Amino acid sequence: MAEFGRTGTGCSCNDPEMEALASAYQQADRFFLALLGPAGNLVGTAGVAPLEGAPLEQRVCELRKMYFTPEVRGLGLGRWLLEQCLAGARRLGYRRVYLETCEGMHAAIRLYQRNGFRRLDGPMGSTGHSGACNLYFAIDL
Repeated sequence: MAEFGRTGTGCSCNDPEMEALASAYQQADRFFLALLGPAGNLVGTAGVAPLEGAPLEQRVCELRKMYFTPEVRGLGLGRWLLEQCLAGARRLGYRRVYLETCEGMHAAIRLYQRNGFRRLDGPMGSTGHSGACNLYFAIDL
């Protein structure tokens, strides 16, 4: 996230979850996907987990840690991975997917909007981003 100037408190790169991704996504109500390049290197990630602070009966999940390395951006992998995350969220019984992003992430914003996410006036739940993200989107499944 350094390339976008997002390295401070509340940014995903400083999320304690990053130190324990495997255990953070072991529960049945969440999943994490990682894309490997031809050389076996990590080129993209995304996860889905219940939105902290949202009432359980609303069945809202959060799209988390969606990121691609610069060399694979623009190849359609973002759309494919987003589709996988939305399909997985549906299979888990979620009714809405929420996400937070930042103003400078223009390609990501276009991806979300082109795939049906609509901008919200403010945040939902308690993601722990502490204002690091200032754009909020959701899609009903």
